[in-house]
Amino acid sequence: MNFKKGVQIMGISPVMSAIIPLIDSVYLEVAGKYATCTSCRDGKHKGLPHYLGYAFDLRTRGDNDTEQWGDGVKITIANRLRDRLPVDFDVVPERTHIHLEFDPRV
Repeated sequence: MNFKKGVQIMGISPVMSAIIPLIDSVYLEVAGKYATCTSCRDGKHKGLPHYLGYAFDLRTRGDNDTEQWGDGVKITIANRLRDRLPVDFDVVPERTHIHLEFDPRV
């Protein structure tokens, strides 16, 4: 996984670290490249998962603004992540990225 410059990764939870290879395998299958995390413990977010190291925002376009993947690619990535991750993970396609967070069902 690539991390956008400035993304704070110190303190991400072990459960999030453990799923990085799975995320990359889905991105490689669908988009032909490794995932890029655009936000983890940094930025402004609703709720605590990002700040506690339990969420990633994942890029859904190329490495520059001119390479757009389209909604079909974003939805395919999100669906495959949902299918392959345990039920304790939420995968939410948003307008500019995919939000992925660990949200244990107690």
